[in-house]
Amino acid sequence: MNPWGIETFENEIACDWLEDLQDSEPVAFVKESLHLHIHQRIPYVACIGVVCAAELVHCSNSKRSRPVPLELYQWIEKHPKMDFTGFIIPAIVSMRRVLQPQSELRIRWEDNETLGPTWLRNQNRLIGLLESDFVDSRLPIAG
Repeated sequence: MNPWGIETFENEIACDWLEDLQDSEPVAFVKESLHLHIHQRIPYVACIGVVCAAELVHCSNSKRSRPVPLELYQWIEKHPKMDFTGFIIPAIVSMRRVLQPQSELRIRWEDNETLGPTWLRNQNRLIGLLESDFVDSRLPIAG
């Protein structure tokens, strides 16, 4: 279960999430992935699901590239009618919860003095990109 890098899909659970996406009803799957039940501690696996879903929401709403597997971009291309714009705000809210002190994912990364700060910056960057996606989705389309 240990990650081999700081990027979202550089761990076994996230790779499993991507495989599950292939066989799932996408809207329900993303909705469930972004839903964090109220716990004193936010479970590790649930946090991974949030970050994966946030990456999908960002990648499907933006042309800004992120280091994600080609399979994610291919899935998005195969589902051109999927509109995840409505998930931008839930993704931002859930990502912020993933970065709270009671998040088991954050706790694990804080234990890594070398890569932990870089992981945290990467997650905050994803939140910033989602916020930009939200602003972009509200801009009138010129034409």
